[in-house]
Amino acid sequence: SLCGDDQQLLPDTRLAWHLRAFPLASLQPLLPPELAWQGTLDGDVDLRLPKAGPDGEIRLQAGRGSLKLRDAAGQWQTFGYDSLDVTSVLKPQQVDTQVRLTSADLGRLDIQARLDPRDPNQALAGRFQLQGLNLALGKAFVEGIEHLEGKINGAGELGGTLLQPRVNGQIQLSGGDIGGGSVPTRLQDLGLNARIQGDTALLDGGWRSGTQGRGQIRGSVGWANGLDVNVAVTGDKLPVNVEPYAQLEVAPDLKILMKDGRLALAGEVRVPRGRIQVQQLPPSTVKVSDDAVIVGQEAPARQQAMQIAMDVDVLVGS
Repeated sequence: SLCGDDQQLLPDTRLAWHLRAFPLASLQPLLPPELAWQGTLDGDVDLRLPKAGPDGEIRLQAGRGSLKLRDAAGQWQTFGYDSLDVTSVLKPQQVDTQVRLTSADLGRLDIQARLDPRDPNQALAGRFQLQGLNLALGKAFVEGIEHLEGKINGAGELGGTLLQPRVNGQIQLSGGDIGGGSVPTRLQDLGLNARIQGDTALLDGGWRSGTQGRGQIRGSVGWANGLDVNVAVTGDKLPVNVEPYAQLEVAPDLKILMKDGRLALAGEVRVPRGRIQVQQLPPSTVKVSDDAVIVGQEAPARQQAMQIAMDVDVLVGS
C-alpha cells in the first residue's frame, strides 16, 4: 500500500508518503539475472522543499528477507538477513545517510555518510564498520575447493566524492582456512590485514600448512588506474599434494607483479624433499588443446589470454 498525508505545493512544497509491504521480488526486472531479492520494504518520506534547500527525512526498512545469488554451476545460493535500514536526514547544508545491515550469514554492516548538496563535486565524508562477514559465503562461487572459512572485520573512514569515494581504514581476515579439492595446498590459521589508504591496500599476513609449514604474504594492491599488484610470498616446509602423483615440500620466495593487465612472476621455489610417481593416463583423459579446430564444429569464442612473464628457478633437493 502507498498512502499520502496532506500534500502542499505552494508556497513551499511538502511531500508526505508512506509505503507498506512492498514486495522486493517485483524489482527483479531491474536487477542482474544472477541476483534475486526476496522480502518486503516499508518506507516513509516527510520532505519539505523550500528555496533554501530540502528539509526532512527519508526512511526505508526491509525486515527479514534474503538475497539469492546464482553461482558458477547455475545453482542459487541464499543469504538471509534480519534487518536492512536506510535513513537519510536532509538539510539545506548537508545530507546525513545511515545504512545498517544485520545478518547471521552476511555479518553486520554500519555505514554513516555525509554529503554537502551545495558542493558541485559532492564531497563525501563518513565512517564504516564491518563485523563478522563469513568468508564461507564465497565457497559456492569458487569451483573445486573444499575448505573456505574465516571471519572478516573492518572499520574506517570515507572520503573523496560520491562518484569517486576513497577509503582509509583496515580490514582483517582471521581464522582463515582455504584449500582442499583441486587446490594442491591448504592455508590454515590464515590471518591477513589490509590497511586501506585511498585507492591502495597494504597487505600483511601469514598462515600455517600442515604441522611445520609456515607462509607469509606482504605487499600492496592498488586500483586507481586498473589493478596494480606488488606482492611477495615466502614460506618454508609448505606441503603440496597433487593426488595421486606428487607429495612435495616447498619453500617459495616469489614476487608477484601485475600492471596494465600484465602479470609477472619472479623468484625461486625450493623443493628440498618430495615424492613423484608418474602414472600412465588412459587415452580418454587426454585433453584436447584449446587451439584445436574440429572440422564441422563451430569454434567457441576465445578470450584473449592474460600476458604472463615468468622468471622462476625451481631448486630440487636443496
